[in-house]
Amino acid sequence: SILFYSYIQRNDSSFMVGQLKDRKTDTPVANVNIQVKDFRIGTVPDIVGNFVLFLPRQEGTILFDKTGYAYFEFSYQFKKDEVKRPSAHH
Repeated sequence: SILFYSYIQRNDSSFMVGQLKDRKTDTPVANVNIQVKDFRIGTVPDIVGNFVLFLPRQEGTILFDKTGYAYFEFSYQFKKDEVKRPSAHH
């Protein structure tokens, strides 16, 4: 399974910055398809699992998919002048 941690920054653009690691081995996970559901927005982590993902300024769902790992998704939402620091373990 993948361990994921990140934060969302709100300014002129909203985005998520994070790193994906294998929860069992604590090693970086690259080549994961990361996508905002219902949008043509996505990214793939670099070789050390780091990624940046643009987020539409509205509620949404982020999808993570990689062969050999469980598919997972989580929802996010924005609140006025708040920085959210979501974390998901799957």
